[in-house]
Amino acid sequence: MKNRAGIILIADDCLALMERHKQGRHYFSFPGGGVDEGETDEQAAIREAWEELGIRVEVLQKAAEVVRENKRKQIFF
Repeated sequence: MKNRAGIILIADDCLALMERHKQGRHYFSFPGGGVDEGETDEQAAIREAWEELGIRVEVLQKAAEVVRENKRKQIFF
């Protein structure tokens, strides 16, 4: 199972979140997605920010790494 990389983006006192409707659930998540083969977690986070938000970001540091039972690892920058 491949990792998921995402960004925590705070600008002008606002937090960027993606609204999701999936399998009958309605929730919000940080922008991000799966890490492709040959890609670092950081590269995936930057690519996903571009794909989902249309913005170019610079990774400053890892903020969190979350692993839930039977789920893929999620890394946030």
